[in-house]
Amino acid sequence: MKQCAIMLVFAYAVVTLLTVTPLAAETLNADGVKKVLVGKIWAEKRLAGRGENYWEWKADGSVCVRSFKKTGGCDAEGRWKLEADRVCYKLGWWGGYSGEAPKCVRISEPTTGRYETLDDNNVPVIEFTVLD
Repeated sequence: MKQCAIMLVFAYAVVTLLTVTPLAAETLNADGVKKVLVGKIWAEKRLAGRGENYWEWKADGSVCVRSFKKTGGCDAEGRWKLEADRVCYKLGWWGGYSGEAPKCVRISEPTTGRYETLDDNNVPVIEFTVLD
């Protein structure tokens, strides 16, 4: 009985560590971030598969976010900058409403051509592909 209790406590500890402690993710270095960011458009995979948001990262440090459309007027605008291997951005009203302002993220590529932004705890923020 004592062994069973010890095994249960150990199993609980392992499960707790696996669910609470994010695994370290391999992230892009500063040059890698620039290649997928500057002058590019990201197609964000939205939850529940209902369309996409498009993030246009302009070389002048501005960002334009559009819902459901690749071109046209911006639904939200903001500014971005690189801080080493992190992208820091702040959106206008939409960003505050959706919890996206201000934020610094790192970028990982878990599968070829599919990226995600990660917060400081390695929690994914958005998934995206890069459009040319």
